[in-house]
Amino acid sequence: MLQNRLPEFAQDPAVLGVVAAVIIVLAHLQRGLSWREYQTIHTVRLLLFPILQRRLSWKLFESRKHGRDDDEYVTTVDLSPRGAFKQLVDAGASPHLLSSVKYRENDAGREYAVAHVIFGATGTQTEVWLFDGDDGTDVYAHKETHVTDPEGHVNDGYEPGDPDGHLAEVF
Repeated sequence: MLQNRLPEFAQDPAVLGVVAAVIIVLAHLQRGLSWREYQTIHTVRLLLFPILQRRLSWKLFESRKHGRDDDEYVTTVDLSPRGAFKQLVDAGASPHLLSSVKYRENDAGREYAVAHVIFGATGTQTEVWLFDGDDGTDVYAHKETHVTDPEGHVNDGYEPGDPDGHLAEVF
Protein backbone atom coordinates (compact mmCIF):
# COMPACT_ATOMS: atom_id res chain seq x y z
CA MET A 1 0.00 0.00 0.00
CA LEU A 2 1.34 3.40 -0.91
CA GLN A 3 1.71 5.93 1.85
CA ASN A 4 -0.89 8.67 1.57
CA ARG A 5 0.96 11.75 0.32
CA LEU A 6 -1.95 14.12 0.90
CA PRO A 7 -1.68 16.53 3.83
CA GLU A 8 -3.58 15.23 6.86
CA PHE A 9 -6.38 17.81 6.60
CA ALA A 10 -6.99 16.85 2.96
CA GLN A 11 -7.61 13.19 3.82
CA ASP A 12 -11.06 14.02 5.22
CA PRO A 13 -13.72 12.81 2.72
CA ALA A 14 -15.60 16.13 2.90
CA VAL A 15 -12.42 18.08 2.11
CA LEU A 16 -11.60 15.67 -0.73
CA GLY A 17 -15.09 16.19 -2.15
CA VAL A 18 -14.71 19.97 -2.14
CA VAL A 19 -11.22 19.73 -3.63
CA ALA A 20 -12.48 17.39 -6.36
CA ALA A 21 -15.34 19.77 -7.22
CA VAL A 22 -12.99 22.75 -7.45
CA ILE A 23 -10.53 20.75 -9.58
CA ILE A 24 -13.30 19.68 -11.98
CA VAL A 25 -14.34 23.31 -12.50
CA LEU A 26 -10.73 24.46 -12.95
CA ALA A 27 -9.98 21.56 -15.32
CA HIS A 28 -12.90 22.64 -17.47
CA LEU A 29 -11.86 26.30 -17.43
CA GLN A 30 -8.24 25.62 -18.41
CA ARG A 31 -9.27 23.81 -21.61
CA GLY A 32 -9.87 27.01 -23.54
CA LEU A 33 -6.73 28.91 -22.59
CA SER A 34 -4.63 30.49 -25.33
CA TRP A 35 -0.83 30.21 -25.27
CA ARG A 36 -0.54 33.74 -23.87
CA GLU A 37 -3.14 33.12 -21.13
CA TYR A 38 -1.55 29.79 -20.27
CA GLN A 39 1.95 31.30 -20.09
CA THR A 40 0.77 34.12 -17.82
CA ILE A 41 -0.73 31.70 -15.29
CA HIS A 42 2.17 29.24 -15.65
CA THR A 43 4.65 32.05 -14.91
CA VAL A 44 2.81 32.78 -11.66
CA ARG A 45 3.02 29.06 -10.80
CA LEU A 46 6.77 29.11 -11.48
CA LEU A 47 7.13 32.00 -9.03
CA LEU A 48 4.89 30.58 -6.28
CA PHE A 49 5.30 26.80 -6.38
CA PRO A 50 9.01 26.64 -5.48
CA ILE A 51 8.31 28.86 -2.45
CA LEU A 52 5.35 26.71 -1.38
CA GLN A 53 7.44 23.57 -1.86
CA ARG A 54 10.10 24.88 0.54
CA ARG A 55 7.67 26.27 3.13
CA LEU A 56 5.08 23.48 3.46
CA SER A 57 5.67 20.04 4.90
CA TRP A 58 3.81 18.30 2.05
CA LYS A 59 5.57 18.14 -1.28
CA LEU A 60 3.06 18.55 -4.09
CA PHE A 61 4.29 21.63 -5.92
CA GLU A 62 7.49 20.59 -7.71
CA SER A 63 8.57 17.37 -9.37
CA ARG A 64 12.16 16.67 -10.36
CA LYS A 65 12.76 15.06 -13.72
CA HIS A 66 15.97 14.08 -15.43
CA GLY A 67 17.56 14.47 -18.83
CA ARG A 68 16.91 12.48 -21.94
CA ASP A 69 17.83 9.31 -20.08
CA ASP A 70 14.65 9.65 -17.96
CA ASP A 71 11.98 6.96 -18.45
CA GLU A 72 9.47 9.76 -19.02
CA TYR A 73 11.43 11.34 -21.88
CA VAL A 74 9.64 10.58 -25.16
CA THR A 75 11.24 12.60 -27.95
CA THR A 76 12.71 15.90 -29.09
CA VAL A 77 10.74 17.71 -31.77
CA ASP A 78 12.00 20.35 -34.18
CA LEU A 79 9.51 22.93 -32.94
CA SER A 80 9.52 25.80 -30.49
CA PRO A 81 7.73 25.06 -27.20
CA ARG A 82 4.86 27.27 -28.40
CA GLY A 83 4.66 25.32 -31.68
CA ALA A 84 4.70 21.98 -29.85
CA PHE A 85 2.04 23.24 -27.40
CA LYS A 86 -0.16 24.34 -30.32
CA GLN A 87 0.18 20.97 -32.08
CA LEU A 88 -0.68 19.12 -28.88
CA VAL A 89 -3.75 21.29 -28.21
CA ASP A 90 -4.85 21.01 -31.85
CA ALA A 91 -4.64 17.21 -31.45
CA GLY A 92 -7.00 17.26 -28.46
CA ALA A 93 -4.75 17.91 -25.46
CA SER A 94 -5.80 20.45 -22.88
CA PRO A 95 -3.54 23.09 -21.32
CA HIS A 96 -2.73 21.79 -17.86
CA LEU A 97 -2.17 23.98 -14.81
CA LEU A 98 -3.38 21.55 -12.13
CA SER A 99 -0.06 19.82 -11.67
CA SER A 100 3.25 20.18 -9.97
CA VAL A 101 5.77 22.17 -11.95
CA LYS A 102 8.37 19.90 -13.49
CA TYR A 103 12.06 20.72 -13.47
CA ARG A 104 15.37 19.20 -14.42
CA GLU A 105 18.90 20.12 -13.43
CA ASN A 106 21.44 21.16 -16.03
CA ASP A 107 24.79 22.98 -16.07
CA ALA A 108 23.02 26.33 -15.60
CA GLY A 109 21.00 25.07 -12.61
CA ARG A 110 17.32 24.30 -12.33
CA GLU A 111 15.32 24.45 -15.56
CA TYR A 112 11.52 24.41 -15.39
CA ALA A 113 9.20 22.95 -18.03
CA VAL A 114 7.72 25.68 -20.20
CA ALA A 115 4.34 24.01 -20.65
CA HIS A 116 2.15 21.12 -19.49
CA VAL A 117 -0.82 19.57 -21.29
CA ILE A 118 -2.99 16.51 -20.70
CA PHE A 119 -4.85 14.00 -22.84
CA GLY A 120 -7.88 12.44 -21.15
CA ALA A 121 -10.85 13.82 -19.25
CA THR A 122 -11.85 11.02 -16.85
CA GLY A 123 -10.27 8.01 -15.20
CA THR A 124 -6.69 8.42 -16.36
CA GLN A 125 -4.72 11.14 -18.06
CA THR A 126 -1.51 11.33 -20.01
CA GLU A 127 0.37 14.37 -18.78
CA VAL A 128 2.87 15.85 -21.21
CA TRP A 129 5.40 18.53 -20.37
CA LEU A 130 7.82 20.43 -22.56
CA PHE A 131 11.36 21.66 -21.96
CA ASP A 132 13.09 24.10 -24.27
CA GLY A 133 16.02 21.99 -25.49
CA ASP A 134 19.18 22.94 -27.35
CA ASP A 135 18.00 21.25 -30.55
CA GLY A 136 14.22 21.61 -30.27
CA THR A 137 11.59 20.94 -27.64
CA ASP A 138 12.08 17.97 -25.33
CA VAL A 139 8.81 16.13 -24.75
CA TYR A 140 8.17 14.09 -21.60
CA ALA A 141 5.04 12.20 -20.53
CA HIS A 142 3.47 9.81 -18.07
CA LYS A 143 0.07 8.17 -17.63
CA GLU A 144 -1.57 8.56 -14.24
CA THR A 145 -4.87 8.74 -12.38
CA HIS A 146 -6.80 11.79 -13.57
CA VAL A 147 -6.47 14.98 -11.52
CA THR A 148 -10.24 14.94 -10.84
CA ASP A 149 -9.50 12.07 -8.42
CA PRO A 150 -7.16 14.02 -6.10
CA GLU A 151 -6.42 11.15 -3.73
CA GLY A 152 -5.68 8.69 -6.53
CA HIS A 153 -3.76 11.30 -8.49
CA VAL A 154 -1.43 11.98 -5.57
CA ASN A 155 -1.11 8.44 -4.22
CA ASP A 156 -1.33 6.10 -7.20
CA GLY A 157 1.75 5.47 -9.23
CA TYR A 158 2.22 6.42 -12.85
CA GLU A 159 3.37 4.73 -16.01
CA PRO A 160 6.30 6.56 -17.65
CA GLY A 161 6.17 7.61 -21.25
CA ASP A 162 3.13 7.59 -23.52
CA PRO A 163 1.66 4.07 -23.30
CA ASP A 164 -1.56 5.12 -25.10
CA GLY A 165 0.29 6.56 -28.11
CA HIS A 166 -1.09 10.10 -28.03
CA LEU A 167 2.23 11.66 -29.01
CA ALA A 168 2.82 9.33 -31.94
CA GLU A 169 -0.34 10.81 -33.47
CA VAL A 170 0.92 14.38 -32.96
CA PHE A 171 4.63 14.30 -33.80
